[in-house]
Amino acid sequence: MVICAHSDDQIFGCGGSIIKYANEGNDIYTVIFSYGESSHPLMERKYAVETRVKESRRVDKFIKGKGVTFLGLYEKSMARQIKEKGIEERLKKLISQKKPDFIFTHSPSDPHPAHQICFRTVLKTVNSMNFRGNMYSFDIWNPIKIRGRRNPRLVVDITSTFHKKLKALQLFKSQRIAYITLFPLIFFSAVANGLAHDMRYAEVFLKIK
Repeated sequence: MVICAHSDDQIFGCGGSIIKYANEGNDIYTVIFSYGESSHPLMERKYAVETRVKESRRVDKFIKGKGVTFLGLYEKSMARQIKEKGIEERLKKLISQKKPDFIFTHSPSDPHPAHQICFRTVLKTVNSMNFRGNMYSFDIWNPIKIRGRRNPRLVVDITSTFHKKLKALQLFKSQRIAYITLFPLIFFSAVANGLAHDMRYAEVFLKIK
């Protein structure tokens, strides 16, 4: 299960790995906090939401995922709505239903405010329930890892799926600017992680639980 703030974060952060896991026959579920409507300031919210939902479902089908759940939070008031909409309880229910062996979410050191809120909420939720699986964090806006350098890590060889990760990102057509902006970081990270572990491309995750 991937729990993230925006509809493309699951591919930016761990796309190569979840595509690989799906190819191996594992079920991949995605939970998204916000529709990310603030990235479309000139578009009416209704149409921005419809666009992001359609793109997310198209991408989920492309990567052979088992479904996307939107929690429907407004990005600009996400912290307040976590309590108002009972997000922790909804997450508990989803985790209890799907029983994931792995949960992937944002890094605690990611500078994006929405990513930080998502991480804290997921960690608090997991700590409050009898979750017996593993929780890992991925990086998006922080390619150089500072916190948790000595923590256990999960290294995934994504040499066979890196190209499909890039294709999946391109399916988020409304997020072309984000893709162009982040592509150098994505490529650099995959290559650097690969070189460090004798692979061509790799994704590395910090173990949280």
